[in-house]
Parts: sequence; C-alpha cells; structure tokens
Amino acid sequence: MHLRRIVVIQFVIATHMRNLGFAEATPNKKSIDVNDEFERRLAAKAIATFAHWTPEKVVDAVPLELKLDDNEEESQQRSNHPRRKKHESHLRMTNQKEKRKRRNHEKRNNISQILTRSFSIETQTDGNINGSKGYDNKQKYNERSHGQDSSTAPLLSEVVEDSDWPYNGAIQSATGRILFRFSSDQVFKCSGTVIQDDTTARSIVLTAAHCAYDDMLKEFASMAVFIPDQDGTLGSTSDFDCSNDVYGCWLLSFAVIERGWSSGSFPNNVGYDYAYYVVHDRSSTHLGGYSENVTGILDEDVTPMQIDFDLKLQNDFAVALGYSDEYDPSFQYCSNKLSNMNGIDDYTNLWLSNCRMSGGASGGPWTASMDESGVGKVVSINSWGYKSNSGVAGPVLRTKSGSFAECLFEKAKTAPDPGDVGGYVVDC
Repeated sequence: MHLRRIVVIQFVIATHMRNLGFAEATPNKKSIDVNDEFERRLAAKAIATFAHWTPEKVVDAVPLELKLDDNEEESQQRSNHPRRKKHESHLRMTNQKEKRKRRNHEKRNNISQILTRSFSIETQTDGNINGSKGYDNKQKYNERSHGQDSSTAPLLSEVVEDSDWPYNGAIQSATGRILFRFSSDQVFKCSGTVIQDDTTARSIVLTAAHCAYDDMLKEFASMAVFIPDQDGTLGSTSDFDCSNDVYGCWLLSFAVIERGWSSGSFPNNVGYDYAYYVVHDRSSTHLGGYSENVTGILDEDVTPMQIDFDLKLQNDFAVALGYSDEYDPSFQYCSNKLSNMNGIDDYTNLWLSNCRMSGGASGGPWTASMDESGVGKVVSINSWGYKSNSGVAGPVLRTKSGSFAECLFEKAKTAPDPGDVGGYVVDC
C-alpha cells in the first residue's frame, strides 16, 4: 500500500473517531453519543470497510453472474464463483480496454459541456471527507441529477438491447454500484436501488440475493458498500475515490434474504433471488460526495424509487438498468416487453428478451411505466441469464403471485442490527 494512501486512511480514522461525540453534526443527522456502544461499533465497521476498498481492490472486483447453459437446466455452475473465472474476467477486461477508453472519453466530454466544476477536499464537522464543488450552471446540474417533471415526460417504449442510459433523473440517482466480498477474499460487484420506505434512521437498498448471500458457501457478504449514481463520477473508471462521486459512498450494514434462497442452490432457488441491504443513517456510515447538497442521509440525498408488490404484469413494457462491467462506470439499460420463461420446471420467471447488458448489472432494477424523467415503479431485478443467449430473467415480486419480497421488505425495515453477523435469513 502506498505511503500516501496509508496517511489518508490514518487521517480518516483519526477524524472519524475524534468526531464521534461532536455536538455540531450536520443538520438532520443523529449526533453520536460516545457512550453508545452500537454507534462506536458501527463507526468502527464503517472505517474498516472504507479502508478495505483500495483502488487495487476495486480493479480486482469481478461481476457475480448467474448463468445457465442453454437447454441444460441441470447446470448449476456460477459464472463468477470465488473459485472460478477470475482469470477469464481479467482477460475480458483486457480485451475491452480500448472500448472503455472511448466510452469514458465521450462521457467526460459530455460532462464538461454540462458544467464546469472546481474541486477541493475539506473535512466536515461530522468527520467525513467531502468534496466542495463550485457550479457555473447549477440549474443544469440539478436537471441532470433529478430529471424533468414526470407529469409531462413521455413513457419509454423503444426496444433497446444495451445502451448508455440517456435520461438521468430519479432512477439514475437511486441506482448504484455495490462492492462486496466473501470469505474467499475474492471481491465482487453488483447493482442496487434505493427504495422508498416509511422508516426513520435507515435507508433500504434492493438488490439480488446472490449479491448479498452466497448459496454455495452459505454465508453473507462482508465489506459491502453502495455508490449511487456512479455514472456521475469525475473519474474515468470505478476507483473508490468517494470524493469523485456525486453523493459519495455508504456502508451497507447488513442484508436480509428469504430462506428459500439460502436453503437451495442455483438454479432451483431463482424465485427467491431478491434481497435488501440496510443502511444506518449516521454520519459515520457515509463518505465523500461532491454535490454541495449532500446530507449523508441516503434516501434524502437520492430520489428513492417506489417498489410495486401488487402490479400484475402482462406483456408490459419494462426497462432494466444496472452498472455493467463492460462499460464501467457507465449506467446501462435495456428495454422490451415482458414475457415469461421457465428457468426451472416449477417457477416462471419474468423475462426480457434480447437484453445484452453484461455482468455487474445483477441486482439492478426493472421498472414498469418508466418515463424520461427516470420515474417508474420497480417490479423486479436483474437475476440470471443463459450463457449463449441474450436476455435476462427477473424474479416475480408480486405478493398475490406467491412472492415473499414484500414480507422481506417489511422485515428489513424493522430488523435490529445483527452486529458482526452479515444479515438475517428470514422465514416469510
């Protein structure tokens, strides 16, 4: 580890610990009582997690994909299990290097046309290291972040196989990259979405269960972080410089999954491939962010999406989104009419045909009635696909169709922090 990064990490740790009892915390954030053991433990976990993600670790992170061989439903191999495909992933990254350079160059040019920024690191009173930004055109920045009025925005209806998301808006602010690891020390990347909830002092991120719990190792993910709107980074690739990101980075404290996922194995548990990560709204769980309006409260800084557990889907037009590894750090999407496909004999998935988003998009949202302001209802997530066939499957979230996703969501809103345990396996 370079000396400079060691000094920075030591500074972050010292600043966090010094401010655990600071009375003048950022408005709307809970002041931390130095005698509260939970707050101390939470702050220590955040410090260790943020320090874990060096630029080298981020580069090493590979997509965690679920893939089936075409017409071979007995195939239960995970595309990027800790013991598999690390070498193949690095080969793919090397082959795509020039493509990424071109895309990132175009993106930087587009961003520079939207706004001119001046950047400096400053230490906030809550112990976070944030970037202070100067905006020459704040109105354009706000339009880029939050989109237009959804009352006048047209609904999306064009079939798209894989493209850079052009509309920004609510969905881009709410969706981000998830980084995590398992005990094998292999690090992974997925996508997730901040969901509207009626809780206080916590925010909830929807993702795929395989991005939170390994059904082969039978363990929860650790060192999990969430970076919303990473497409807005000032960097050229994912680098875990949270000051480069619009809103910064958040600690994902723990996850809740349904027992149907943990007790089975892929592909027989695909109907339960949904999970929720819990973020405690504390100063210590947030780092960075260059937007001048960042508060550190996740579901206030971004625009959370509504999840619909009641919508009956019949040939509806849907949009799937996520952070594909191929075009890192671009926010990608595909769109088409929904259909059904049996991944296994006794479970009917939702299916988007001709979707060519690559690994890393797992856990990203599917939305119905999506308009150009980025507003729509979340109805599923990117779950799995076939190795040689374009298209992506998503689990049914509708309660009346037998899904436990709504029950699990209610558990996530009230579950106490489990401490060093990575999460809860829930019987709904």
